[in-house]
Amino acid sequence: MRVDGRGLALRVVRGVIALAYLFSFFSRGHRTTAIVILVGGLVVGVAAETGVRLSRRRSLRRAQAWPITQAHIESAKILQIDGEIAYSYSVNGEYYSGSHKRQFGNEEEAFAFIDAFKGKTVLVNYDPGNHAVSVLTGSALRAAIPDASVLRERRWC
Repeated sequence: MRVDGRGLALRVVRGVIALAYLFSFFSRGHRTTAIVILVGGLVVGVAAETGVRLSRRRSLRRAQAWPITQAHIESAKILQIDGEIAYSYSVNGEYYSGSHKRQFGNEEEAFAFIDAFKGKTVLVNYDPGNHAVSVLTGSALRAAIPDASVLRERRWC
């Protein structure tokens, strides 16, 4: 799961509040309750994260079977430490647009990502039932920019 600066701060604050709540159980002699809450929270958190990742992976596999068309990178920008590229493509004479965002460890990596894609042509998969829905896959990114260091995404989890 990607976490932007605000999302990460919110997670940290929630974590601190949860830990303070758990320590209050310890101080009152309810160690077993605190341990059950802690373990239960960890199990639920891991299960939720696993579910999200499996869902994304399944969606990406399904999208890879969609038809492919060429897209032109229209813009590339930095949002905090995210690099976002916007592209346009045509299906049956109609024009559509999409975007792809990645999170990096620092602005330098994000700038390298967007600079590598400015003005490039990439292949996108589009939904045959709804041409406005498209996906820019990792293999399409690697085909457009063979430098793997530019494509390295930061993972928080």
